Amino acid sequence: MAFILGKDISGESYDELRLAWKAYSEYLESIKDRLPKSAYDFATAPWHFFNPDKGFLDIDDPRIHMAPHDSWLEVATIAEPSTGERLQYRSLDIFVRLLGPYHDCHIELNYGQVKSYSMVAALDGSESGIRHGDWLSDEMRLSERGYVLHEIEWSNSSNWQIECKEFSYRWSPLEQS
Repeated sequence: MAFILGKDISGESYDELRLAWKAYSEYLESIKDRLPKSAYDFATAPWHFFNPDKGFLDIDDPRIHMAPHDSWLEVATIAEPSTGERLQYRSLDIFVRLLGPYHDCHIELNYGQVKSYSMVAALDGSESGIRHGDWLSDEMRLSERGYVLHEIEWSNSSNWQIECKEFSYRWSPLEQS
């Protein structure tokens, strides 16, 4: 069940977008106590999305630079940290770094104790290179097993779903040279 992703709404009607946004907002509120605070805060941040009831943030508002929409993927790392005498206890973490939408910052997403993931890429072969394209939209939901499920849609029809126990978001401006 998704609410505001492109695959689930046509985007042709403002009323459709309002209803989808309202349903997603109500859903997030209903699972607030079951999501890690960092995931809930990210999903409900006023700068994260266009909200049909509140409109867009002003383009001069620096908070809009914190949103992942239109960001580009720089790094995605899948790691299997291990512990134990023979390093036999293993977990899975995913780290993602994005070049922000205005190319003036980095956005870092950490997914800890990943339970499952799917990264379907429809990479293009254009002269500009093989790439994921722009981050279009995303949703935070609870998985059937009660974990964070973050679904991301990219502009070239790629789709990622990451189910994890822990989630964090970090924004940092680029160093000016």
